[in-house]
Amino acid sequence: IFLGDAGSAPTGFILAALALVGVSKGWFPIPVVALPFLPFVLDATLTLLDRARRRSLLWEAHREHIYQRLVLFGIPVPKVLLLEYSLMMLGLGSGIFLQLHGVERVISWVVLAGYAGIMGLAIEWCRRKLPTA
Repeated sequence: IFLGDAGSAPTGFILAALALVGVSKGWFPIPVVALPFLPFVLDATLTLLDRARRRSLLWEAHREHIYQRLVLFGIPVPKVLLLEYSLMMLGLGSGIFLQLHGVERVISWVVLAGYAGIMGLAIEWCRRKLPTA
């Protein structure tokens, strides 16, 4: 399902609020909450930083996010969505594994940092190889 801004913003807000409640009540550590959303947070952050570096107007519409570049590259939207959902499920599975096995919080942060590093490198590689509109 593609939500667009009107659907993804409220959905993200609700998920973030629920995550904050879970963290504040001690149900799970921050890395467990962050792992499923990391691909999107990194893509948005890296895209914003790149646009700021190039002095692009940050409030103007663009097609520079990785999912947009993949579609412009010729990958059908359903396959791009499957890729994005798979990355979320990988993060979610990692978070659940860490939580269920009582992994120390330090190790959770190490897993989060490692996953962030790998995702960041993958996004940067895509950013350099894939076209923009």
